[in-house]
Amino acid sequence: ELEDSRTFADYNVLKRSSLDMLLRVIGMIRITIQDMTGSTISIDCEPTDTLQKVRGKVQCRTGLPMEQVEVLYGDKALDGDGPLSEFVKARIDVSAQLRLKGYIKIFVETETTQGFVYHMLASATVADLKGRLDRESGVPPKYQKLTHCGVEMLDERGIDYYFGHGGSDHYAVFLSHGDVVKVEVDGGASGRAILYAENSETVATLKDRLELEKERYKDSRSLYHDGEEMKDDKLLRDYNASREFILQLTMKLRTMKVKIQDRAAGKVYTVVVPETGTLWDVKGAARKLGFSASIFSDNKAWFGGVALSETDRLANQGVVDGSTLIWK
Repeated sequence: ELEDSRTFADYNVLKRSSLDMLLRVIGMIRITIQDMTGSTISIDCEPTDTLQKVRGKVQCRTGLPMEQVEVLYGDKALDGDGPLSEFVKARIDVSAQLRLKGYIKIFVETETTQGFVYHMLASATVADLKGRLDRESGVPPKYQKLTHCGVEMLDERGIDYYFGHGGSDHYAVFLSHGDVVKVEVDGGASGRAILYAENSETVATLKDRLELEKERYKDSRSLYHDGEEMKDDKLLRDYNASREFILQLTMKLRTMKVKIQDRAAGKVYTVVVPETGTLWDVKGAARKLGFSASIFSDNKAWFGGVALSETDRLANQGVVDGSTLIWK
């Protein structure tokens, strides 16, 4: 507090300095309150104001019904009919927290040092809390293990079973993922995918899940970790020796080289197409090499003495890496 008899120099305010000042009415108590979202509000109160009047001022600022509002000062909820001066002895700025009656504030700490704060109804279950975590963290409930004071919290139990009715400011819960890993896959033009798996799963299983969850990943593709192609029969833990929670992978389309023999021009060209590609893919790659559309419309592609289907996969028609197609 700046005293009237002193100069700005006494407070180390130099010439042409910017000075931020807080104005407070003499004799008032300023309460800075943190609400459920982490935002802060400040209200000025008379020492003679009752807690009912304080809650009324909170209602004016937040819109929360004052009969549901609890103001926490220290680790206690302010309650009773007496004046504010019974709880706040010095006429100074004080910090407090806001809580809704019937709700419990829970702080969830994770293995990745990420934290979440929730205000849960005391009647909610641990499964409800896991559902909130699923929506914000992305970790499916079946992979979540919540513990409080070293005790695992069971899904069917109520929040109040572990915390009572919220007499404390907040309760700390630890979220562990056990053998679960968050897999982030960069599929290039096919986009990114995120899913959760266990380190004991095989690479083949992960690929199957990717095909189910991402339609664009249904073509034959290879997964890479740190530039190394992952083998289908290997476990994810084989590529995650340090047991990191996040495993970053790259997915690339498996391709094959197909030769095109243009008998009319007497030339042979090589194009690269997906292993699961069709003759349409061959035509598209050939056009990029300068083939005219008329060549495709006037001729058919032959392989092994058989005219190839336009829509069936090349692999189904016996075409493999290094095969030569004849256009005639």
